[in-house]
Amino acid sequence: LELVIAYRTKAPDGAKEELLKIFEDGGVDVAVFSSPSTIQNMSEMLQPASIKDLLGSTKIACIGPVTAEAAR
Repeated sequence: LELVIAYRTKAPDGAKEELLKIFEDGGVDVAVFSSPSTIQNMSEMLQPASIKDLLGSTKIACIGPVTAEAAR
């Protein structure tokens, strides 16, 4: 039996700086999350800032109940 990694979830280089600037400029009306890992990755990228503070009044859309539960 051989373990094969089919895919790996990884943020692109430079994403943290770009993401922080977008949120600090208040340019996000809706954030769409497609999986729990997208929420986790975004949260990790934004540290030490709080994802809840940066999202502020941004509407959140989640694809599926598992993702929605992770967002809560």
